[in-house]
Amino acid sequence: MGSPINPSLRLLLCPRNLVDTVMDMGEGGGIPLVVTVIVIVIVIVTTIILGGHLMPEAFPNNSCSNTDGHESSVDTMFVPLVPGLSYKYKATEEIAGNIVVNESDIWDEKGIRIHVIKRASSNYILNQIVHTLENVNGTTVSRVHLRDTLSKDEKKKIANGQGCLKADVQITYPSLRRHQGSEFLQKLGSLDLSTISGEISVKFKSAEAGIDAYNLDRLKVAVVHGDVELSNVIVVNKTKIEIVNGQVSADLITAGIVKTDMVNGGVGLTITSVAPSSSRRFAKDEGLGGWNPDNLDVQANAVNGPVSVTFRDHFHGHFALESKVGSTSFTIPDIDRKTTPTNPSGSRTEGWVSEDGQEPPQPLPRLIVQAAIGNIKVKVQPS
Repeated sequence: MGSPINPSLRLLLCPRNLVDTVMDMGEGGGIPLVVTVIVIVIVIVTTIILGGHLMPEAFPNNSCSNTDGHESSVDTMFVPLVPGLSYKYKATEEIAGNIVVNESDIWDEKGIRIHVIKRASSNYILNQIVHTLENVNGTTVSRVHLRDTLSKDEKKKIANGQGCLKADVQITYPSLRRHQGSEFLQKLGSLDLSTISGEISVKFKSAEAGIDAYNLDRLKVAVVHGDVELSNVIVVNKTKIEIVNGQVSADLITAGIVKTDMVNGGVGLTITSVAPSSSRRFAKDEGLGGWNPDNLDVQANAVNGPVSVTFRDHFHGHFALESKVGSTSFTIPDIDRKTTPTNPSGSRTEGWVSEDGQEPPQPLPRLIVQAAIGNIKVKVQPS
């Protein structure tokens, strides 16, 4: 799980107002996380100066296990797989749970399988956890929540109880490699995943030469307390990761926008900007906005924790790295050239990288990394 939280930060990191900000960010003009955490920086720095220690915070209570002492049930639904499908999964009402997205080894005509394992400390509480599926403005929305018939007080009592209240979900996409005509299904819309407490993992089959792979137009992941792992994920336009307390490990194939906001933990990004051979036909696809490595825009913000960014292809563009308490470094191949750091102490590095020694004329590609506390390391390692 993610890095523990100091008790003095509990009122800042775990109240409902911050949870709502993180979970609903971007939906209805919520307060940006980077603004909210300015106040948190002051508390973190003060805590460190005073010799405070980071202590764990259980939020929410998810003390569930696969024992006879807890009740469990399984709910399975299917979402038809169609070109451009947009899907959203959200766990609400303080229901903890892991989210795992993967690709099957077989083709399933039923489409995407949504497999929810619900656990609770009693049959009564278990029966109050429901999984609903609906279409909202063209997006298929899957939601795990407490029954709408319960009053606010009843929901609060269940959520704050000293027992198990959890729902783990496995979202399985059918294998494109086992289906003729898969090239018409690999272009997807958005994938939006959020939970209050739990691990989020998205892993697709690797995009090998000549093999069709899923391509997301947009990806959004949000979690308050937990880790995020992304592997072999192709995103055409925009990736957004929001996390309060935990670690981010993301291996992305993208030529679009990558934006990561993290409060307490660490961020590790690996970016491949060249389109896989199976997806290069999208370069002139107006429906997905095209694929152009010159449009790469990576932005990472962290309050307490290190940030590392690795480019698997050449990065020729502008960059700005800054850490209030920590060092910055930018390593490039010998054949490339970049400007020297603006601050000899290494806490701030900005400039550009090019192959010919001339400043790139366009604002993109771009890399911006900011950290209040923590080192920033960037390296370019083209294969």
